[in-house]
Amino acid sequence: AIPRTTSATLEIAFDADIREVWEVYTQPDRQTEWRSGVAAVSMGADGRSWSETLERGGLVIHFKIIEREAPYRLVLETGADNTFTGRYVAEFREADGRTIGVFTEEATSLTLFAKVFRFLFVNQSRFIRQYADEAKAEISRRRTAG
Repeated sequence: AIPRTTSATLEIAFDADIREVWEVYTQPDRQTEWRSGVAAVSMGADGRSWSETLERGGLVIHFKIIEREAPYRLVLETGADNTFTGRYVAEFREADGRTIGVFTEEATSLTLFAKVFRFLFVNQSRFIRQYADEAKAEISRRRTAG
């Protein structure tokens, strides 16, 4: 049977100060500048929520900050209308001049179609790793630009 809820946790090291990593991970309004596949970001009036429109398929994913302990912990509620609900947790710690991030993504499919689609086409570990790789590149870009 295909599970309705799936999750993945990865630990990733960044050759950067914890505040540099935190800044990139907590500025959703700038993600169209550096994240592949994100066509648009629409910020909510509360400053704690936003929506991302993906280039492929135009899927709109909603995010809301439910816990924020700078620069160590960020917890987001996630979801897409009639597709899935989820939770994303990013925890950061300093270690030997680097930053270690532990990322957990959990998603529950809301329909049979969404469950099958996620099972066949969504690799949560790959998403976490790609996001981190693009974040690392953005940190480097900001260092050279600043």
